[in-house]
Amino acid sequence: MIFKQSKNQIKRDFSFSVKDGIFWVLMNSIAIIFLVPYLVSLGANSFQIGLLNSFPLFITSFLVLISYKLLKIFKSKKHAVVIFLTLQALMWIPLAMAYFFFPNSITIWIIILIYTIITALGTIIHPIYMDWIRKLFPTKQMGSYIAKKNIILEFVSIFPIFLIGYILDVIFKSNTFIGYSIIFVFAGIFRYFSTRFLNKMSETEDKEAILKLVKEKEKIPLLKSFKDEVIKDKSFLKFLIFIILSYIGIHLATSYVSYFVLNFLNYSSTQYVLWKISFILGTVLSLSYWGYISDKYSPVKVLQISTLFMPLFLIIPAFFYSSYSLMIFSIFVGGVIFGAFNLGVLDYLFKNIKRDLIGHSSYFLIIQASSIFIGTLLGSGIIYLATKFYSSEFKALIFLFVFTIFFRYIAFFYSLKLKKLERRDLRFFKYVIFQRPVLYGLLQFTHLSHEEKKLLLDLKLKSEFKKIKSKLFNQKKQ
Repeated sequence: MIFKQSKNQIKRDFSFSVKDGIFWVLMNSIAIIFLVPYLVSLGANSFQIGLLNSFPLFITSFLVLISYKLLKIFKSKKHAVVIFLTLQALMWIPLAMAYFFFPNSITIWIIILIYTIITALGTIIHPIYMDWIRKLFPTKQMGSYIAKKNIILEFVSIFPIFLIGYILDVIFKSNTFIGYSIIFVFAGIFRYFSTRFLNKMSETEDKEAILKLVKEKEKIPLLKSFKDEVIKDKSFLKFLIFIILSYIGIHLATSYVSYFVLNFLNYSSTQYVLWKISFILGTVLSLSYWGYISDKYSPVKVLQISTLFMPLFLIIPAFFYSSYSLMIFSIFVGGVIFGAFNLGVLDYLFKNIKRDLIGHSSYFLIIQASSIFIGTLLGSGIIYLATKFYSSEFKALIFLFVFTIFFRYIAFFYSLKLKKLERRDLRFFKYVIFQRPVLYGLLQFTHLSHEEKKLLLDLKLKSEFKKIKSKLFNQKKQ
């Protein structure tokens, strides 16, 4: 079976992909965001919160190594994805019911266990999903496709978050746990609907092609596969080291910021929701721009820009946490930065992995999950030691935020190894950061066509170059 997409098929598949994403984001925004406040209300400590955010992905990430063995059971990659995600949808029901069958102290651990299974069902199939999706859309324009889809998804996620926050504050004041249970049941329903749209997308191969692919891969021992795809591939190895540094830096503190605002700043559900929505707005307003930059100038540039500014996100939580307005502003900027970073990472994989995306993305997932886990545990260890030193968990969290600000710059300096910065890149950074996306024109840029964006950016960069050239010429004259 030779798979070839027509323009109409690409549009059709993109439409179904967006609809799948909408229901996925309803699950994600409603359930995953509220798992942290749910555990806090059950009496979870900072270690358990950190564990929820890192352990499930870490422990299940190693299952991706059997992706090829699983694939031969199914008739296509699409079939494998749909089956596993349907099972994931069903697992939200026992998570929703756990509170009613176990005492609080045990419920926390039962929820972490069930969430680990939910994560496993999504993680194990992710490399197969990545390989399937790459064949459905043109690789050169993947940054724009990712941006367009994510803009819609992030925007959609605002409404259920706000609605659920209101429900938790008003309707379920007498029994908040019933409210949480209803939320998690709906999460499962939304995930099920998302699989129905995935099922309508194109098949990229038949059973014969699957068996042939699996047979080829099973001949290669795991150690040799790792050596060929990671050790010998120097550019991919550098990328993985960058991922390790980035995700350890991100998750040193990220897992504990929500805990900080809920436990010590005492945000209500509505305040917490508005705070989360600000992050989403920052992402939505900048994604179109980052997608275009990634397609035109490479995902590496987007990664360099995002890691340069990522440490600054924690300055306000560390020093100006008493101002709710500044906290809203900081997480909005965080949305812009992390939106760029996440898009850059995904687009790098699609654009730079030319062969065996399943194998490469499997190793990527293991490294990513391990880095998240290490970062979270390291953060937990710092909190523990700093709490003993300061005799205050509040001061320990502030110390962690300050430490993380400095640690995150390691990833930026290492990103220069992915692609060396040249003098003209400094002008490019100045334009991208200070003129177009952050200070003005986010909404204007979002609605421009691909051709208009190209023309606008080219003209602006040429204008900047002429100004600098003119200054240099005048200096020489003097």
